[in-house]
Amino acid sequence: MVQETQDPDATLIVDAFHNWNSESVPETLRNIPAEKISHYHIDDAGSSKTPGNQTDPDRVMPGDGQINLKAEIEILHEIGYDKTVSLELFNQDW
Repeated sequence: MVQETQDPDATLIVDAFHNWNSESVPETLRNIPAEKISHYHIDDAGSSKTPGNQTDPDRVMPGDGQINLKAEIEILHEIGYDKTVSLELFNQDW
């Protein structure tokens, strides 16, 4: 959508949980220009369900789940992303 609109102000909010849950490959993140990412949500995926079967309440604290957050953060550094990172949880236990 960001590419199709050709709006120079259009940006993405990237989310570790959605990347993992949709079985996105690292190359997808690597191909997003850093200036097109306005925000990064860091969260992890609970260990009880496989990708594609998790919903928002299945998110857990970073490091408590099964997402390779280290690899994703390394890609963000590699592409030059240096903006906002925030924790996003919808887990009732938190």
